[in-house]
Amino acid sequence: MSVTDDELKRADNFISEFMERLEGQPPQIIGTVLGQMSAIFLASFEPRCRAEQRDMLFNVIDGLVPVMIRELIADGRVGDEWTDDGPKIH
Repeated sequence: MSVTDDELKRADNFISEFMERLEGQPPQIIGTVLGQMSAIFLASFEPRCRAEQRDMLFNVIDGLVPVMIRELIADGRVGDEWTDDGPKIH
């Protein structure tokens, strides 16, 4: 799946707005929102494609976690000890 620069910019803008809405929410609320959104995303595919799309989603997440950790460190929100990637999601 390739994304154009315009689509990436639109996604970044959406994420900024979304993060503002989640700011200050406890982890269980954020996790529930992300779980529901992921289920909506996966349900939009025909049944035979869902496993492949789920794997793709987790691969994207696995690839983005180190990027997000570097951003958190750069923002001073976490320390350098967070760079240990630990186990993968799946």
